[in-house]
Amino acid sequence: MGIGEALYNGLSGLNCYSSGISVVSDNVANANTTGFKSNSIRFGDLVNSEYALRTNDTEGEGSGSMVLGIVTDFSQGMLINTSAWSDMAVSGKGFFIVETPSPDDQGQTFYTRDGTFHLDKDGYLVNQQGYRVQGYAITPGTVESVEYSSGNPIADPGVDMTGASLQVTDADGLDVTLALAGLQSSGNATPDWDDATSPGANANVLVAAINGDTDLTDAGITAALNETSDGVVITSGNATALTLTAANDAGDLTLDSMGLSATPTVNETAAVAATDLTSIQISAPAGEPEYVKYYVTTDGVITAVDQDGVEHQLYMIGLAGFENENGLARNGANLYFTGPEIDPDNIIYNGGGEANPEYFGEIMDSCVEGSNVDLASEMVNMIVYQAGYNANSKSITTASDLLNTSIQMVR
Repeated sequence: MGIGEALYNGLSGLNCYSSGISVVSDNVANANTTGFKSNSIRFGDLVNSEYALRTNDTEGEGSGSMVLGIVTDFSQGMLINTSAWSDMAVSGKGFFIVETPSPDDQGQTFYTRDGTFHLDKDGYLVNQQGYRVQGYAITPGTVESVEYSSGNPIADPGVDMTGASLQVTDADGLDVTLALAGLQSSGNATPDWDDATSPGANANVLVAAINGDTDLTDAGITAALNETSDGVVITSGNATALTLTAANDAGDLTLDSMGLSATPTVNETAAVAATDLTSIQISAPAGEPEYVKYYVTTDGVITAVDQDGVEHQLYMIGLAGFENENGLARNGANLYFTGPEIDPDNIIYNGGGEANPEYFGEIMDSCVEGSNVDLASEMVNMIVYQAGYNANSKSITTASDLLNTSIQMVR
């Protein structure tokens, strides 16, 4: 190895360590960037030729160092609480999917761990660049169950409950019917609810009558007492087949006259085919009560609560999983796109069936994921790279001195 090669070896070391310092400085600069994943540099050696051929000593003559690549650490960052329901974080693996706005929902797709989302003027859930968050639309279903509860059930005085039935229309406009045939078969035909403050034993009579009727229990209709006020809670597990009809000759027993209030539970099923990814747009249907509150479940279902307190499942947040996360390429603005090492056909989606914990974690609302940069480790790396840079500069100056000595020999 000649003196000139020693100069270039030192130069390659300077280039490598300057690249290392650049990576460290990038990590430090993004120590507070939402969803940022720290990077580390990988070095490799250069070999120029063989010291000796056709012998057992065939060590290659070194020719300095080179940067092999930069590796991203996709480990979990700290979860930071916020006050906005639309801020989300993935606790575990998986990436949110965002897409540039497009009339046909076919914009450019990016992947991100930054869940600082918000609703734009058109109701789309978007990131800070206005890219639309992708998810699976949930198909509204029918009312699955209705709970009629009262802390103080009161019937009109003198109403004969023999063979009576209750009539009510729930918050979604469904007519629901409950025939109180059990009152007749139990022999307690006329519960007296004139005492508004203490229904007491008469409430027990109604509970026993409903639960003792085979037809009602087979239909999924049960009753229980309110623990705090001895009121009656009637629950139907088959509300779509249940109708509340008029009472006997005494007239209709309405919701008000019975002192009951109804709370429907809507059975809505997520459409989770992976091909059904679409931009998430949130708004109450025309003519329906406005949404006043939102929350996101750990499996990513966005649920809206309307003015009547009824919950509506709207979308399931889409997540993408990758067997080779380092095949993702940085785009900037906390976004990634698929590089040449990722086959788009092999991307795993949480909408393809049961969520696989190997690829997908839980979605947390009202929080974001912080950077996973470890500042202490970065400071140590900076010291090491600075020392390496100084040592390589010393090898260059030493080779320069030797070169000068050689030149001086001929004078």
